[in-house]
Amino acid sequence: MVEDWSMAASCLHTPAQVPTELYYTYGYTILVALIHQIRLPHHTQIRQKMAGGDELKLLGSWLSPFATRVKLALTLKGLSYAEVEEDLCNKSELLLRSNPVHKKVPVLIHNGIPVCESVIIMQYIDEAFAGAGAGPGPSLLPSDPHERAVARF
Repeated sequence: MVEDWSMAASCLHTPAQVPTELYYTYGYTILVALIHQIRLPHHTQIRQKMAGGDELKLLGSWLSPFATRVKLALTLKGLSYAEVEEDLCNKSELLLRSNPVHKKVPVLIHNGIPVCESVIIMQYIDEAFAGAGAGPGPSLLPSDPHERAVARF
């Protein structure tokens, strides 16, 4: 089991190459467990990237394991995005407008439309960019309904 985690950590530099069976075995847990491997600098950082004609912007914080989960999912799917580092003590107007109910990160803004909550964002990414040529990445969840339920658990 320890070998599996060390293999997953070694794949972090190229997340699209995480073995499918390893990813499905640990489900979303692998995304959260590797958070310390990809922390961002403490200062505000915006990374400009685009996803093949679609504009993706991720509002997040390096402190948030939920934002990290979404970053890894976007990377695993091979999607490019603009990353906006939020100051959680002094929330931006964009965050307050994009998530008016909870006012929390992460928020994915796809062509101006916000999607909130990390698990919902991951399902959205998996469905919105499934085989549309947006990225070479694999499906985030197995196709079998029972295996999907186990991975979500």
